Amino acid sequence: MILTEFLSPKKNEMWAWARQMGVVHAIVKCAPELTGRAAPDDLDALRRMQRELQDEGWTLHGLE
Repeated sequence: MILTEFLSPKKNEMWAWARQMGVVHAIVKCAPELTGRAAPDDLDALRRMQRELQDEGWTLHGLE
């Protein structure tokens, strides 16, 4: 079993709380209306989200 957390695409307090509980995998909704970016079917937008998560110690495990 892989523990994951559904996270906002923008860093908030849930990111820190989940990390404190040992969760390192994230599921994120990367819709343009939430991120202000292209939809995640755009490879560059998806890679950018993945990099931002990795910089904070997360592994992108899925998209909603």
